[in-house]
Amino acid sequence: MEIDDFADEPGPWVPARERAVPAMDHRAGHRDTQFEPRFGRVICARLHEGETIRQIVADPRMPSYATLFHWLKIDPEFAWNYGRVRDDLARRRIAAALARRAAVAPARALARQAAGKPPRDWVSGRKSGYAHGRAVMFCDAIAMGGDLKTVTAQPDMPSVKQVYRWLGQHEAFRTMYVEARRMQRLILESQRADAALEWNRGEADRLDGRIGRLAPRVYRALP
Repeated sequence: MEIDDFADEPGPWVPARERAVPAMDHRAGHRDTQFEPRFGRVICARLHEGETIRQIVADPRMPSYATLFHWLKIDPEFAWNYGRVRDDLARRRIAAALARRAAVAPARALARQAAGKPPRDWVSGRKSGYAHGRAVMFCDAIAMGGDLKTVTAQPDMPSVKQVYRWLGQHEAFRTMYVEARRMQRLILESQRADAALEWNRGEADRLDGRIGRLAPRVYRALP
């Protein structure tokens, strides 16, 4: 994915934060949606450049938290591009972590050799018990909003230890899990936006907590 995917028109590159957007009316009260495709492109570009949602909605030129996620529900193109950016960010974090690990591996091998230790070219622990069908079933449950502790407690689901072992050993599972967490986040953010529109502060705060704990994590590949 390239940042030009969200450019408005050909020309010199301009940081997404500096791009012009239509004026937002932040006054209270009901009004027709203020969404325009340009908003969607700028928001996605700002995410792609490394800003967080909290940083974006703190900008007075941008929509509020609740309005942004309402726009995701009403505009399929914006929702699709938003999902693409989140997926790309997760893949980049994983790729960067693997690259860092590969870069230090030779130095670690030399250090072990200098210390008179054998090379660490084997994987410790028992077999993972990985099965594609169980992995898909698990990720589907996570995507629908289940938390790790509750899902792994169900029959025929992997244990918490197995999940983390699979994340370390199976790239296909890491990809599925990142996608499941992305879908889960979209569902929770939609629910959070609904709670905000209904002035349900307690529910909005609870969902904020869950969303905050869904920040993308990096799962290292075992040697």
